[in-house]
Amino acid sequence: MMSFSRINRSALSELIIHKKSHIISMILLGIAGFLYSETSMIKDCDANINWSSVFFFTVALIPLFSACIRVFRDMHDVPTADVQMAMPLSSRERFLSRLMTICYIWIFPYMFFSGMGNVLSVLFHSNTSYTGYDGSKIEYASVPELFAVNFKVFIWGLSAVLFITAVTVLCSCCIGSKAEAVYLPAILMIVISVLPFETVSYIEEKFVNVSLNTYSDSSILQVFGFGAVFCDMYEPYSVVIVLVNCILSLGLIALAMFAYTKRDAATVGYPVVFRVFFEILMILSLFSLFQTVHMSSYGAEYFALFIYFIGATILRIIVSRKDITPVKIFKWTGVFAGYYAAFILFSYLACITNGFGANFKKPDKSELSYSPVTVNVNCGGMKETGNSFSYENLSVDAIDKVTETAYEYVAIQNSNPKYFLDSMFTGVGGYYYYNEKENNLDEKDKYYNCSIDVSAYDITREYHRTVFSVDLYLDKESAENFYRDMVELGPVLRAGM
Repeated sequence: MMSFSRINRSALSELIIHKKSHIISMILLGIAGFLYSETSMIKDCDANINWSSVFFFTVALIPLFSACIRVFRDMHDVPTADVQMAMPLSSRERFLSRLMTICYIWIFPYMFFSGMGNVLSVLFHSNTSYTGYDGSKIEYASVPELFAVNFKVFIWGLSAVLFITAVTVLCSCCIGSKAEAVYLPAILMIVISVLPFETVSYIEEKFVNVSLNTYSDSSILQVFGFGAVFCDMYEPYSVVIVLVNCILSLGLIALAMFAYTKRDAATVGYPVVFRVFFEILMILSLFSLFQTVHMSSYGAEYFALFIYFIGATILRIIVSRKDITPVKIFKWTGVFAGYYAAFILFSYLACITNGFGANFKKPDKSELSYSPVTVNVNCGGMKETGNSFSYENLSVDAIDKVTETAYEYVAIQNSNPKYFLDSMFTGVGGYYYYNEKENNLDEKDKYYNCSIDVSAYDITREYHRTVFSVDLYLDKESAENFYRDMVELGPVLRAGM
């Protein structure tokens, strides 16, 4: 049966070893909390946060990362493992005592000093007023309003703390070497935070090509990783995002405890104890790199892939230490090829499903004025019919007809197998031409860049802006049909005025 007393005594004993980290964290968090007390909020305005406090908080995350690695050093240091595993504690008690030590070193001081800064901020900058330069009376927000903002900032910081702790502890429990315990958590944190946004951007830019030219609600992508730090704290859903982020981090810590209980002294010293963990990290990292190269390396994909292969092989050699044979290198080559084939399959499914059904974005007509709406249509290279034309002074309802036609041709574009192959391996951006006379390509190799831009008056921003745009890369027949359909759509659009 687990004993909290044993866990706490073990944590306090471990805390003595990490006294310097504890003191450094206390100083940095104390400064951050003191500076945060200057945070104020004018009534009906956004909070005026002292960003110097955020800077010191961010610097304090460095000793947190270091402490998480050093506290769990029994997972990658043989002498420490022999001593720790000889103690009269179960594996779960040892794990929880390590977590308690991290709480003593960093998390408890963060709670104390952030609470102090929040209280001082509320005491000094709420329910008061001052006279402005023009003689007007300016009131600070009430206690509940300022406290609500301060609470959001607190859990905003807590989400970053728990995420760093969760990823670092999980890596420490799955790794038996000190070097890997340092750089692999950093890689994993970056990949987890970046991959969701990168994947959505890759799918939409590659296979949908639609833009609303406005802020995109990416809340679902911010529920785990550092993305939660960048959510809009004034939106109603921000608290939910950050709390979900914290819950997922706690789930990762629970997974780390499961891995910790499966370790014994014999596994200490091995660079990677759980091969599944390392392969998951490789898959996530390579998928991120594959998406990057296919979004930005037009004409240089093969060279970039070769560099990635060399990098992945070097990383595998590093974690394998001396256990390297030509057979293993051949096997790693096959694994890399398999991961890339899986990525191509993922991309193909995204293409034929129009971005996994992402072709639904439409402007919010409630934010637009009833007129004027302008539709600009362009078909690069269509010398038989002309290149472009416009419809002006249309009603907002005309936008629906335009978007429906646009998405029909997105589906036609993506249904062309040649388009998929060219977009992945040659870069469609280098294969379309505005003037047929300036190139000697066969007709089957040409793409025509067809586009639609819809502009309207945005009543929320009080200016005229582009509210919907789409870029298409079509073969000649599809481009001619697109041009004809957009011409025939004119009377329908005008009839809706």
